[in-house]
Amino acid sequence: MYLVKQYQGDIMRSPFLLIIIFFLSFTTSIFASLGYAESDNDVEIKVISERKLVASTLDFTLSINYHNQDLYNEENFLSFHFYDEEDKVLHWEGERIPFKIDSGGGTKVSFSLNLNDYPNVKGLKNSYLQFDIIDEKNAYWFSTNDEIRFFADRISYDKGFLTQNVVTIKSAITDKPAIFLVNSVCLTIFIFFFFKLKKSASNL
Repeated sequence: MYLVKQYQGDIMRSPFLLIIIFFLSFTTSIFASLGYAESDNDVEIKVISERKLVASTLDFTLSINYHNQDLYNEENFLSFHFYDEEDKVLHWEGERIPFKIDSGGGTKVSFSLNLNDYPNVKGLKNSYLQFDIIDEKNAYWFSTNDEIRFFADRISYDKGFLTQNVVTIKSAITDKPAIFLVNSVCLTIFIFFFFKLKKSASNL
């Protein structure tokens, strides 16, 4: 009991606790502002599953949001393009995937991608897949139309072990920032207590 009270007193007097509180408040306010900020884009495509491609196949889910619903018609199709690490086009236009938006202008699309269907891409060490929308009725791609404010996520493909893990960390931060933040704080507190106990044991 004496050691517990001693640690409690040390923590309350320690600036470390103030740093944790400040870090938690600051990052929470940033994530909140990002989550509730109104988008300036007319149309957005966001990956809500993994943003990395390690094997030859990938199942993923996208959210498509039309903030300007005047741009939507039933001849809009989701598609994608492949680029190399220098942003050069490797393969323009993959599969065309139909979708319909709801009354709020949004929808979710899930499908599978097999790199074996794109032989000029699967053998490369580094490349990425960029999503796009084609309007067949008006004959244009959203990404190449300067009158449309368009944003689309990408999926990276890299066989390098280090790069794959970096992408995984980035996905954890962007997909579930609250969970990542809580885990980071818990890990920091654990490390603090570990060294605190180690220091205390060495002084005995």
